[in-house]
Amino acid sequence: MNTPKELLDDFIKKTEEKSDLTAEMNGTFQYDFSADNNGKWYVTFDNGNVTYGEGEAPDAGVTIIAKFKNFVDFYNGKLNAMAAVMTGKLKIKGNMAEAMKMQKFL
Repeated sequence: MNTPKELLDDFIKKTEEKSDLTAEMNGTFQYDFSADNNGKWYVTFDNGNVTYGEGEAPDAGVTIIAKFKNFVDFYNGKLNAMAAVMTGKLKIKGNMAEAMKMQKFL
């Protein structure tokens, strides 16, 4: 995955494969990859529907800040979430309980 769009297309595919999990999720997750010029993106869960877009979501309950490469490593299982947070490679702001729900898809 070389771009945030490719990553999010893959993520949406994973959520479709696990649609039983998305049915119970509502809210918006903001991804901030601007540290390495990959912009800001968001994913919105709405009663089983999952969409994404580029830009800043005004109602995000969780914001994840990371360099895009670090996030791809985390997404692919090459970077442990706890280690990433402890070393500052991944920063999470907002509702931590909601952030933990995202691990169901990874």
